[in-house]
Amino acid sequence: AAAAAPAADGEQRAGGLRVLAQLQALSVSLNVQGGAAQQLGVFAMRELVTEVSFLPEGGMSVSGQLGNLTVQDTSTVAGGEYEMLGLREGAQSLLTFEYDSPAEEARAAEEARVAEEAGRGV
Repeated sequence: AAAAAPAADGEQRAGGLRVLAQLQALSVSLNVQGGAAQQLGVFAMRELVTEVSFLPEGGMSVSGQLGNLTVQDTSTVAGGEYEMLGLREGAQSLLTFEYDSPAEEARAAEEARVAEEAGRGV
């Protein structure tokens, strides 16, 4: 069987829908609230790629890769920032993930099967 050609961002295929989201960088700064503004730390995420496929039969599939996630302590280390979490030299990706959610009918059938087995003491 021939492999299907990659779909463009948000392309609808054979009753399903494929959405590709890419994020180059996102950071959040944690600050002390009140008088003098003081930065406590910075969370930064880089190179997130996520693909979500809504399947024709009603299920959903999510997969992706996170290039890096860093946490920097900017308040307790004298003389500079300290990176508490993040990739080390030579590493390519911090995390890859995949999740499949069945269609509602398949989920209900599985729940009924598990309940039946539980009732029989299996």
